[in-house]
Amino acid sequence: MKKIFTLFILLVLTLTLTSCTTKTVNKVYAKEGAKTVAILKYGTHTSLDEIEEGIVNEIKKNSSDLVIKTYDCNFDSAIINQTLTAIKDLDLACIVAIATPVAVAACNTFTDIPVVFAAVSDPVSANVVGANVTGTSDQMQLDLLIDLAKEVDSNAKTFGYIYTETEANSNANLVTLKELAKSKNFTLKTKTITQTYEITDNLNSLIDQGIDSLIVTDDNNVAAGMDILSDICARNNIGVYCAADSEVRDGGMMGYSISYSKLAEYTGQQVLEIVKNRKAVSEVPVKYFNQQSDLNLYYNSDFLKKSSKYNTLVNETIKSKGTDLSKR
Repeated sequence: MKKIFTLFILLVLTLTLTSCTTKTVNKVYAKEGAKTVAILKYGTHTSLDEIEEGIVNEIKKNSSDLVIKTYDCNFDSAIINQTLTAIKDLDLACIVAIATPVAVAACNTFTDIPVVFAAVSDPVSANVVGANVTGTSDQMQLDLLIDLAKEVDSNAKTFGYIYTETEANSNANLVTLKELAKSKNFTLKTKTITQTYEITDNLNSLIDQGIDSLIVTDDNNVAAGMDILSDICARNNIGVYCAADSEVRDGGMMGYSISYSKLAEYTGQQVLEIVKNRKAVSEVPVKYFNQQSDLNLYYNSDFLKKSSKYNTLVNETIKSKGTDLSKR
């Protein structure tokens, strides 16, 4: 009897383990017949506008029957939440969330409707995950920016970083920069902001602390104030190294960046895979644009003309490797 009982227990355990290992992963599909794609943009600046336009164009190019509704959340968490509440009444096929704050809120609000995020630099740290979530990541290659700064100016040793403390992506980049400061032997000085208008005072404070270079990542408040930031830095001979091509176009000195139009196109394709081709969200993997082959070097000759120091340091050899994004 003991042997029979033991065999019975072993059989139950085996069946239980088999059941656990073969359990079907929860799959989320676009609602059958739903035609509305809601695109929520964190706010208006060049990168986010370019992404929104690229996603809309890609969807329209490949589908004529989908209804696209776009929303600008004006960098305001209250507006994000109000918008997410309002769109619950729509016959939603998919939600597109542009930038980390919107993606985080959308993932917290919807669990049974596909959410496709765009330009979230660190989806895992931001907890932008779930059976109904996929998208594109613009993970920053900050080590290359530091190397570029030192290539331009071998004496560069004190870097500034302005960021919004409530943006998960900016905090993740801060962690990376602190690690790089140790491994690449430079001093990092930081300032936090809550709104774009706070850039001026904080930047001037960093300049008073002796920074020779400024790192600009994908912080949305900073990106929205590139014209102010650029003018101050150029006049004070502070190099501005950017991780987004649009930030260089808006006045930054130079930087390595992915093509945000390419990221937008890919995001639009993910939406179509889910909505038109009826794929489960889990069958459309997150796309990371984090290989060096994804990056291009950009510079802004308008910035260089304003800076007596960097107009000399950024020589023709360096320029020949990149593309000028000045607005002339």
